[in-house]
Amino acid sequence: MARDLYKTVIVFEVLHEHIMPSDMDLPDIVRETISGGWSGSWEANTQRVTESEMADLLEAQGSDPAFLLGEDWNTTDYSNRTPNNETDDA
Repeated sequence: MARDLYKTVIVFEVLHEHIMPSDMDLPDIVRETISGGWSGSWEANTQRVTESEMADLLEAQGSDPAFLLGEDWNTTDYSNRTPNNETDDA
């Protein structure tokens, strides 16, 4: 069964005075744009990806493809095979 898998890239532009502290995380940055003295806007670009593309994207982020694609994900040939998909010679 085909799955709907997507990659979304979000660009968050922040306008502010002074240098942004390097140890700020995303929730702090968003909080500053909502209730602080910074201005922020964002845009998103979403594209559909295949299971093998998703596996590559997950690995590039340091995640195990099984995290999203399931425990039966085969990293050797980048296919998602379950015992039900195997042929039965009987």
